[in-house]
Parts: sequence; C-alpha cells; structure tokens
Amino acid sequence: MKKLSCFILFFIVNLCVAFASDYDSSYTFGIYGFVRNDMTFDTHRSLGAVNELFYFLPFDRQLDAEGNDLNEVNQLKFLGITTRLGMNFDSPLYSHGFRLSANFEADFCGAASPAIACFRLRRANVVFDWERKYNNDNVMHHKLMVGQAFHPMTSELLPDIVSLNTGCPFNPFSRAPQIRYTANFTSVRLTAAAVWQFQYTTPGPQGNSNQYQFDNAVPEAYLGAEYHIPHFKIGAGAEYMAVRPRVSTEIDGNVYRVSEHVHSFAAQLYLDAGNANWDFRMKSVVGQNLGHLLMMSGYGVSGIAHDGRSLLYAPLLQSASWFTLTYHTNNIRHNVYATVLGGYIKNFGAGTEVSRLYTRGPENLDQMFRTSASLQYRFRELNVGAEYEYTGVLYGDVHPDATVTNTHLVNNHRLYLIVMYNFSFDWKIQKNKSI
Repeated sequence: MKKLSCFILFFIVNLCVAFASDYDSSYTFGIYGFVRNDMTFDTHRSLGAVNELFYFLPFDRQLDAEGNDLNEVNQLKFLGITTRLGMNFDSPLYSHGFRLSANFEADFCGAASPAIACFRLRRANVVFDWERKYNNDNVMHHKLMVGQAFHPMTSELLPDIVSLNTGCPFNPFSRAPQIRYTANFTSVRLTAAAVWQFQYTTPGPQGNSNQYQFDNAVPEAYLGAEYHIPHFKIGAGAEYMAVRPRVSTEIDGNVYRVSEHVHSFAAQLYLDAGNANWDFRMKSVVGQNLGHLLMMSGYGVSGIAHDGRSLLYAPLLQSASWFTLTYHTNNIRHNVYATVLGGYIKNFGAGTEVSRLYTRGPENLDQMFRTSASLQYRFRELNVGAEYEYTGVLYGDVHPDATVTNTHLVNNHRLYLIVMYNFSFDWKIQKNKSI
C-alpha cells in the first residue's frame, strides 16, 4: 500500500507540473443547493434513516396476546432537515485541456439526537481533468477524482423520484472516500476506483463499522464500462471487497490473535434510454455482503479455521432490480414530471450452513418488492412533488443456510410530499498568473 500511495502522489505531482502553463485567468466559483421540506405518512412502523425519510422497509409483524400487529401504526412526520448546500471551484483551463476543480457538499441530516439535526459532510473531492488526442482527431478525456463522492455502484444510474431514498435498498446507495479514474472516449467510458468506507459501513460483531475494512488494509475495488450515444446508454460494473471482522478472540481468559476475512463480489448492469419527453431506466445488481451499500445483506459464520481460533465466514447472496418510466414536459418555466417505479429483491442465502448472522436489516427477509407513482411540478426554482409508495416484504423462517421459507406478507403504504426551492449561482473571478 505504501508503494501504491507513493505512485499516486508521484503521478499527481507530475501531472500538475506537465500542464502548469499557457492558461487563461478565469476562475469559477459556484454555490448551489436547496431548501427542502418533507412530509410522510406511513401505515406501518418501518426501518429507515434520517428520521425514516430515507425509507427501507416495514418491520416484521409483532403480535400481541390477541393477534394484533403492534407495528401496524399510522405515522405522520414533517421535517426540513434535508436542506442542502454545495460549492464548486474550477481552475482556469491550462494547456492540453487540463483543469483542476473541487466540490464540497453538506446537509443537515446528521443527527445529534432524534430531535436535533447537525450539519454533515456529503461530498468533498478534488478532480484532475485533462485531454489527450488519439488516432489523429479523436480525443480521450481523463478524470482523476480524489475524495469523498458517490460510490460507483450508486452514481452510474439513479432513479428520478420524489422519495429521498432514490430507490434504496433496491438501488445501492453510498458516499465514500475514493480514488476514481475515468477515461472517456467518443462513445465509451471506462472506470476504475479504490473505495474506503466512511459513513456507510459493513455489519459485524461490533455492529455496523468501517473498522472491519480498515483492519483489512485493502480498499474496495471497482471496474466499470459504459457505452453511450445520445438518448441511450448501457453499462456494467463489478466490485470486490474484503473485510476483517475480528483481529483477536478470548479463550479461557486468554486473548489470542486471529486471522479472519470475508471476501465478496458484486456486479451491476444498467440501462438508460429515452427521448425529448420519455425516459426509461433500469438497474440490476447481484452480489454478496452488500450491507455497506445500504442493501439488506451481510454474512454469517460458517465454521472454525484449522488454528481452532479463527472463524470462517460465508457472505449472503442477494439480487436487486428496479426500473423507472418517466414522462416530462419541456417548457421554459413550467414542467411536470410523472414517474412510475418497480423494484424487486431476492435473498439466496449463504450457500452453506451458517450461524451468527451479521446483516443490515432483518435476517428473515426472503423477498421484497416495491411500486410507486410520483408527480412533480417544477416552476423555475420551485419543485412541489407527491408520491405514493407501496412496499411489501415476505418474512419467514430462517434455515441453516440463511435462506427463508414459510413466508408471510408485511406491507406499508407511504404518501410522500415535498416542497423544495432550488438555487444555483456561478461567479467568474480574474486572477493573475502565479505558476
């Protein structure tokens, strides 16, 4: 890892030196964001984040002595904590089409307590952007992004809906520190990234924590490719991750060092197609131990290693898919967006007998599905939206291999309303040459 860090630093320094000449003097500073208020009505107690504005799924039934479900409770919430502020910084255009830029973004979704919202970091990154010609007139556009941004499994395609959860847990969701390189050809884009966990973490013996990845000393790796032409793109990507649940164990009052690792793989396929008024999007993900992407997944203990102290682990396999179909107008001032969404999740278990499951979300989830319909009205900076969402979960009995049978249905009906004011301003600043 030291050699890799030194190589990256050497590459960045030489990149800047090579292009640090012949540039104009225009710097751009931009500020953007929105003031947003969200109201939700639910028919069932549910698992979620950000005071349940970021919705996952309804809890399994909890029956009282008369067979009534104690989780079947109507809930109404009204919150303004999703308000957001972001800043963009762009350098002049240097020689060879080289540019430096930076992005900072935060909102008020951090919670010191259920009743107190705190300013929290969403994104903070620096981008090195340059071009190179190949085959005479063709240009390859390079980008090297260093810092916190959306995970590649998230950012490649997102549904355009009212709900704050952007299709999660059917769609992977995470922002994380990373080093991401992209090469853009005329109609092809290649991506490679090394990703470290921060806010969105893996479940384990000490709860959800990024320490399991830190102790393994290897970042998550992602590779992706995309083909795009006007009004159409199709892409695929794959990721590998290894975490270390424990570094020691206690036996008969003595503490011993252990060597434990969970290896997991995931892949995604996505499509986006449309025209001036219609847009169709879909994404399908198949993978193991996807809890760090806010998906209902994890791993379990599958045995004991030869040393008699270290544990063996088996990741849970899950598939998740979603699609959206959107109709929108294209007026200068007034626009309407109407979207329908469908999603499906299936738990395939561990493929072997496991115990002591570590999962994000319920262990006894077999299948999950969602349908929603949303309508948004946008007038210049104003966005008013309404969405109806139905989420159903098949809960059941957990088998030794972590598959689930003998299921029963639990569902939630959600009505989501938003009122949002968007803002975006850019300024150009002249600065004397200093390089």
